[in-house]
Amino acid sequence: MMNLLSVVLLLSSVSSMENIVFPVLVLAGVAVLLELYWRGKQQDRDIINDNFYIDTVKIVFADLGGKHGASQSRHIRRALTLEIQSGSEILPVSLLESPVPMSLDEGGRVKLLQTGQDILRRENADVLIWGQIFSADNSYTLSFLKNEEKGSENFARLLCGVEKIHFQGGEMPRSGALAVVTLAMAHAFEVCENDKKRSILGLKHLHDRLEQAMALPKKGKLPGLTDRERLWILAWWSSVTGLQKGEQAMLADASLQWDELLKSWPVGDSSYDSASSRNNQAVVCFFLAQITQEQQWFYRTQDVGQKAQAFFRKTGYPRRWSELEFLVLSVSSAMAIRQKNEGLMQQNMTAFKTLQKSWDYDVHPDFWVRIDVEIDHLQQAFPEKSKVMIPPVQEAEDLPPIV
Repeated sequence: MMNLLSVVLLLSSVSSMENIVFPVLVLAGVAVLLELYWRGKQQDRDIINDNFYIDTVKIVFADLGGKHGASQSRHIRRALTLEIQSGSEILPVSLLESPVPMSLDEGGRVKLLQTGQDILRRENADVLIWGQIFSADNSYTLSFLKNEEKGSENFARLLCGVEKIHFQGGEMPRSGALAVVTLAMAHAFEVCENDKKRSILGLKHLHDRLEQAMALPKKGKLPGLTDRERLWILAWWSSVTGLQKGEQAMLADASLQWDELLKSWPVGDSSYDSASSRNNQAVVCFFLAQITQEQQWFYRTQDVGQKAQAFFRKTGYPRRWSELEFLVLSVSSAMAIRQKNEGLMQQNMTAFKTLQKSWDYDVHPDFWVRIDVEIDHLQQAFPEKSKVMIPPVQEAEDLPPIV
């Protein structure tokens, strides 16, 4: 097919009128720029799609529980389906229904998250959207849950997903559907394989879509979206992108955004929301400690991580607790090496070996190896002492195997 540039040049060659030659040449220049732009965008799209770790982004939407949950769920599902069918996705998207309504009213958060992972595992899906409806005004919130078994075990996957977006009852606006689908896809990109160029391009494309829906998260136009919810989205997005790019400035900004978000809760708040914020900040600070080797980030990781562990206990959240324990032990070990603290080294060595026993190498090789690397660092730092100081590994009876 003859492209636009060829047509313009043909017109220029057959034209003998001097007064139209210059405009035609201008059009030719514009055509060249447009074609180069289009080729660049197409190349980005090809890079994103080429050998991506999933052929189709599978999103499960679980019906809202409650009196009006079924009718509201139909509105939401219709809006999400129309948005997906608009054809603007960089990857195919499949919206699946879950026959199991999910609500915090039944069994509490631990049971809800377990049910969500069961649904994701059964459907082999990437992201679950679930929500809670409020009977007083029929408003509702939507939350996002990632499949723990999808993708590679990079640090971005240690982040808790976007906790909630608030909507009024009735039909979901186009901007809301665009934001929900975009965030669901971003959670799938968050844990993609370690091809940074592909994942960063994907996140940039999705961020452009989110700006379209929200005119930037902090200036969100979605009905009912609170300042706290906007800030959560902004901090989460900065964290994901910063971790994928490894950009110090972006990660430092993300840490400040989590700080600002945490200030919005009362002192001593022990909710899932605030604990998730601390978890995410701990991941960001840990990565900053690895990049900069600055002592402030080691201490910050330890402080925030331990505060998050106060909520994410071994019994209810074994996977989340053990991931946080890895971050806390890693920075503690780095400080033990710097300070030549043999007692702290012994304590951390034992804790690492105990933690490693709960992660099956065949199921989680990346995480198992990360722990092994930390143990090796300690042994290299204290080669003589490590042979005689390390006691037998304690059995991790109170920490079940991570599945």
